[in-house]
Amino acid sequence: MKFIRYMLWLVAVVGLVIIGMANHGVVTLRAIPQALVEPLGMSPQMDVPLFVVLFVGVGIGLLMSVVWELFRDRRKRAKANPKKPVVATQPVATPKAAAAPSKPVQTPAPSPKAEPEADVTPPPDKPE
Repeated sequence: MKFIRYMLWLVAVVGLVIIGMANHGVVTLRAIPQALVEPLGMSPQMDVPLFVVLFVGVGIGLLMSVVWELFRDRRKRAKANPKKPVVATQPVATPKAAAAPSKPVQTPAPSPKAEPEADVTPPPDKPE
């Protein structure tokens, strides 16, 4: 199974390298359309290889789809995994009035009680 997983990763990496080599031309990314550059007086732009634009776009799209699915199915997941009771890992501080006494309190042992005698009278007969 590990071998198949490594082979799939190898195919994916080789495919990405081929795409990167085929699209290594530099492109200019502009944050503002050319028609708005003169009125605004600024032109934020960046020159990057095309494969970077492609990979970042695919990565952002995958991230957005994962987030979308998480929000879309949150009710189903909440229903399938009911919340478990929270168990405190540290002792909870109690107010001084409700604090346990400093000395241990000994309670007397329960005295053995005699079993109450059972009613041994037979039930009355029913007439037919």
